[in-house]
Amino acid sequence: MSHYKINPKRNIVFCISILIIGGVFISRLAYIQLIQHQHYTQKANRQLKHIINIHPNRGDIYTKDHTLLATMKTSYSIFALPKTIKSPTKNALALSPILNIPVEELAKKMSKNTHFVWIKRHTNTRNKEKIKELNLQGIKIIQEKQRHYPQQKLASHIIGFTGIDNQGLSGIEYSENNNLKGNPGKIILEKDPRGRSLITGKKIHYKANHGSHLILTIDTYTQHITEQYLKEGIKKYQATKGYAIVLEPNTGHILALASYPNFNPNNWQHASNQIFKNPCITDVFEPGSVIKGITIAMALEEGRIQATDKLYVPRNLKVYKHTINEAHPPKEDDPYLKSITDILKYSSNIGTALIAQKSNKYELYRYLRKFGFGKRSNCNLPGESKGILHHPNNWSGIDLETHAFGQGLAVTPLQLAAAMNVFANNGSYIQPKLIYQRTNNNFDSFQKNTLSYQQQVLSPKTNALIKEMLSQVVEGGTAWPVKIPHYKVAGKTGTAQKAKEDGLGYQEGNYMASFVGFLPFNKPRAVIAVILDSPQTSIYGGHTSGVIFKNIAESLINHFHYPPDTP
Repeated sequence: MSHYKINPKRNIVFCISILIIGGVFISRLAYIQLIQHQHYTQKANRQLKHIINIHPNRGDIYTKDHTLLATMKTSYSIFALPKTIKSPTKNALALSPILNIPVEELAKKMSKNTHFVWIKRHTNTRNKEKIKELNLQGIKIIQEKQRHYPQQKLASHIIGFTGIDNQGLSGIEYSENNNLKGNPGKIILEKDPRGRSLITGKKIHYKANHGSHLILTIDTYTQHITEQYLKEGIKKYQATKGYAIVLEPNTGHILALASYPNFNPNNWQHASNQIFKNPCITDVFEPGSVIKGITIAMALEEGRIQATDKLYVPRNLKVYKHTINEAHPPKEDDPYLKSITDILKYSSNIGTALIAQKSNKYELYRYLRKFGFGKRSNCNLPGESKGILHHPNNWSGIDLETHAFGQGLAVTPLQLAAAMNVFANNGSYIQPKLIYQRTNNNFDSFQKNTLSYQQQVLSPKTNALIKEMLSQVVEGGTAWPVKIPHYKVAGKTGTAQKAKEDGLGYQEGNYMASFVGFLPFNKPRAVIAVILDSPQTSIYGGHTSGVIFKNIAESLINHFHYPPDTP
């Protein structure tokens, strides 16, 4: 008879092992029950619940005169429950001609190993009724809301558009998305472990909070005629594209912001991606002679010149290794001695360069910044460029002179309009503004968009002097085609050669032609900027952009009854 001898050490090891293993299991159980309790509860709930998100009504967008630009309309979306469909092909054959979707694509969707799949988002009432009559197995219809733009192409670059779930993708729809979108609701349906909805299960409905409405500073009539005359002018002068802006001087309100070509936000999917950005705030170009008014205003304000001064202006001017010539070749009998008014009136490059030389590059840079160049206007639209204005420490030996007449820097159309507005607004820079008011979905709470930035740039005395000089540009200078009977128009033409895309040199034969001005002279009601890209009939702003300016201005005069400057 053999005896089994118990090994105390082995028993100890065995007991310790049992305790360790038991401890691990207990620790894991405690971790799951205590620490991870909420996680696994939520996971179980997800497996036993089907959540349908209910998108809120997106806020409407209006012009200041209450024209509806963007709203929500009822649409119907078709979805399938593939696990309940016995014949995907049969369903696909029935749905294909109604929804205009290939049979193979529909059958593939309905054959997926999933409980839910979208078939078609946002279809119309007619299609909904046809599908409803078919009574197809596993095919369901839900009522939704879809973004709609009643004015079609009007102000398309301002408004932008939304995606399939009504999320802002462009324009004011994008920049104001958080205010417009609201907060979603949801429907929670109980289901069994296999994913089937329970007839006796609970249905929990959380109401959606609808988005806020937005009222823009845009005036419907002004936007309409600005777009109309810009489009006609681009075709008439054979330009590749163009920009036109109308500002209200004393408020900075953007009454119109137009560019062409434009698009229909209801069908944005069919347009080119390049057309979606707003060129009035994203495109930059050398402004050319429009800047001359700022250079002369700076010199007057700083006491470098007097309005009554006369300067000797040679036929060309050598600066370092460069020679500056006039854009308009002088006639043989043109006097060398020119008044400050004539330098601006006839747009003299050399005269403006000589005035700049009486100052310095730091002073010119400071004034260009005061007039809004080299920084964003923050007008509530996305993707705005700040333009190009290098610090004077990085200027070359000739940059003082060339910047003085608008070369070597780049600006946006909106910056150019806001800069001219200084002269219309008694020497004060005012930030352009696009949003007038925000209001809740019930229109019982209004939040006005108060003015955020304003700065006095010129004294009223200096501003009066430069304003009178700008009127002479129209009376008999480079902008004579802009003259309007009984109205004194002030403004400045610009013709600037287009820089190459790599920034190295200029394009041969391509120019930016512009005219920026305001009226009536005594009490300005509108600042209007018109810029054409590469016009072919004439490169001069007074003969192309200036004529578009005049068409817009005369329409505004007749519609809003601007008071005349002379009887």
